Order: sequence, then C-alpha cells, then structure tokens
Amino acid sequence: MIQIVKRQCLLVDLCLVLAWLCPLTLYGNHPIPIQQHDERAVRAVLIDEVSDLAINTVTLITAGWDNLVADINGEWIFRFPLLEEFIPILKREKLLLKHLENTVSMPIPHYQYIGMRTAFAGYRKIIGGSLNEELYLNLTVDVRQGIAESLALFLTQLHHAVSVEEALQWGYKEYHVPVQQIEQSLPGTLPSSEIERIISEALVYAKQNPCSANNLVLLHNDLHGENLAFDANMEQVTGVFDFSEAAIGDYSIEFGKLFCIHQDLATRTAEAYASLNDVANPIIPAAVDHILRRAVYILQARECCNASRESGLVQMLQDFIPIWDELKKETIQKEFQ
Repeated sequence: MIQIVKRQCLLVDLCLVLAWLCPLTLYGNHPIPIQQHDERAVRAVLIDEVSDLAINTVTLITAGWDNLVADINGEWIFRFPLLEEFIPILKREKLLLKHLENTVSMPIPHYQYIGMRTAFAGYRKIIGGSLNEELYLNLTVDVRQGIAESLALFLTQLHHAVSVEEALQWGYKEYHVPVQQIEQSLPGTLPSSEIERIISEALVYAKQNPCSANNLVLLHNDLHGENLAFDANMEQVTGVFDFSEAAIGDYSIEFGKLFCIHQDLATRTAEAYASLNDVANPIIPAAVDHILRRAVYILQARECCNASRESGLVQMLQDFIPIWDELKKETIQKEFQ
C-alpha cells in the first residue's frame, strides 16, 4: 500500500512538471503574453487567474525587453513575458529556482502563482531596494566586505548546484561575446581613441584567453544592483532575483556587472570568490566582459536607432578607462612580485 501511494505521489509530481512545461497537452491551451502593458491589464489578468489574492494596488516596476514586472500590494512581484519567445525562459527559470531552494542560502524568488491563460509568474516580494553606487559608497569597509562575501557565497553555491551537463539538458546555452562582430563593426566609429583602445585591449585578452572547460558553470549572468535586494537598515543584501539571463559560461563573467555598482564591490567579490573556491582571481576577465558587453550594447542601440542609449554606454566606457588601466597595472605588479 505504501509503495502504491509513493507511486501516485511521483505521478502527481510528474504531472505538475508536465503541466508547467507542456500546458498545451494537458490543458488544451497555451498561456499567451499579456496583451496590454499597463496597470489595468495586469489587474484584469490577476483578478481572472488569481482569485485568492485581494488586489489593492498595482505598481509597474519595469517594462524591459523581456518582461513586464508589477508590484502587487507592496507584497508580491509578478512577471509577465512580453513576447511568446520569452515564455519558455520564464518556465525554465521557475524550474531552476525550485532546484535552488535548498542549495543556496541567499533568499531567491519562490514562485507561488503561475498563469494558465496569460503567461506570468508571481512570488512574495523580497524586502529591500536596489543597491547603487551612492548607497555603496556610504557604507563602511567592513559592511562592504560583508556584502562581497555574501555575494561570493551565493555564486559559489549557485555554481555548484547545477552541473553544466544538467544545465544543457534544461536547455541553457553557452554565453559568448561576439568578438568578430565587435571587431568588424566598432573600430573607427567611436568618439574617443581611448575608448577604442580599451575595447581593442579587451578583444585581444578575450582571444588570447579562451574559456577553459574547467571554468564553465551555470551563471546568474545578470548580477547588478537592480537584481539585488538591499536592506539599508540592516546594511546587507537580502536577496537575489531575475535569473532570466542565466547561461553557461566562465565563472569570471559573474563579476563584470558588479562594476555597474562600483569597482570596489567587483574587486572584493572576485577576491572572496577566488578564496572560497581556490581558483584564479577573476577580476581581469570580469573587466574584459564588462567592456565588451558595453560594446555589444552600443551595436544593439545603433540597430534600434537609440542615440541616447548609445551615448550613455559610450560615457560608461569613458568612465571605465581609469579603472581598466589601474587593474592592468595592479596585475602586472603582482606578476613581478
């Protein structure tokens, strides 16, 4: 009798997974993207599909490339894929987060609501605001170090939780910087020879130091201040979210976007990660990724005729010149010590 019950439980679990992956087969319909990208549409969808949640306030947080994100009652976060092609990404993210629940100590989203007619996923809000440069610079050295160590531990746990083989089976792809595209399209088109210099140096480094198979992990791949929950009173990171950009790649890639908060955080987190995992300090390849991503974003901005975004990205690279040069100098000094 016990064995029969266990088998029934396994069948139920299997059906739940299949219901999420293959709703067309099990329910006769496939969830579609939200049709309108405003508060009224969000409210209408949730009233229709989440009857047990009393909706008092709806606040749109962002409508980015992939998802419309809404804060409900200041207590819940709901993410709505904007296009059909983004729905499988949200499904895969849900399965990943479920897998990580018992393997990472950092709070992460736990999806409790899933759309069946309109595609969405909702989780209880992780309390905290984004972490930016101004907030970071007002913290003491000890607090900064604590934040870096907590992020290094999170990344260590994430990288060990899912093998590359498992990630491939789940449909994750390997992240690559389009070196050839940058080389063909950017040189001679930027307003500063110094910006072109650091892009050229980053390209040379990327070509001379290809990713080793031993360094491949499943990356969060989007670890910047807006994807962190930071409690200003407790002065600590209270959560990490938005795993939609997860991909397979060199572990060093994780630290590139931390430069968007401050180079001190990127440096401290990279050092803490290297110590935890007994690996080479990833700060230089992280800086390379930071530079080359901005180069790619510039090309994308040009394709969209978004001059203001291109200008902002160019300024980011301009501001990064002294950081890059200092990192190179420190690396050379360490090599000759």
